Amino acid sequence: MLRTISTAFLAVLFTVGTAAGSIPEQRIAGYEIHGSPEIREAAMSLQLEKDLGQKLTDVAVQRGVDRIRTIGRASSVRIDFRQTSRGTWIVYNVRENPVIESIEFTGNDLMTAEELLADLAIAPGQVLDYNLLFGEVNRIPRVYLARKGILYAGAMSSDSVSIDGGKITIDIQEFKLRTLEVRGARGHLKNAVLKSLHLPRGQALQRTDLLGGLFNVYQLPRIEDIQYLPEFDREKGEIRLVLELTEQDGAALPANRGELN
Repeated sequence: MLRTISTAFLAVLFTVGTAAGSIPEQRIAGYEIHGSPEIREAAMSLQLEKDLGQKLTDVAVQRGVDRIRTIGRASSVRIDFRQTSRGTWIVYNVRENPVIESIEFTGNDLMTAEELLADLAIAPGQVLDYNLLFGEVNRIPRVYLARKGILYAGAMSSDSVSIDGGKITIDIQEFKLRTLEVRGARGHLKNAVLKSLHLPRGQALQRTDLLGGLFNVYQLPRIEDIQYLPEFDREKGEIRLVLELTEQDGAALPANRGELN
């Protein structure tokens, strides 16, 4: 059943297909969603109609509010009720987030804001969508890797993003190598491993440098396996890189055993 709400608001409506009067007064007979076209379209996937015919309770109403709040563009929800012969309609009036005025980055010494925004699907002029925003923030490490070949750079938590109305600030950490620790090898072999790894301290880790160094290490005699683990100091923005080696027992293996991908 569809009906016109007003010329100012078009609603997404759900209703129960039963005869009039067959549902008690305090049963949920339908829903109306008032908001922008994008809000109404997103609400269609929330399956609010699952509660149709159920008792009208605070829990049921709040369940609908919680579902609507999963829409990234939704800022606030005001609830009204409309009584009909079939029961009560719940009217959700959904207010959208503000338009993004500006996006600023801090801590991005190795990449400009223009480079970051060129690869992210967020921009001033868009309605703020929290789902989209944090999804794109999670992509920042991949942008660093694709554009600069830099490992371990990005916004480290939701606290790295601050929102003031339509102004967004994203704090980025570009982790720099502090120390390199080699485990599983001693003496001359450990020294050879360290010489094979050309990883400058105090700088961001480049993917090609790390993979090239690991490849060189794997060519050394008696190296059977290599595992590496970065340990992060978020306060200082530094990495302690731990290299775990497994040494081959028995005769030395021939050089040039692998290929660098």
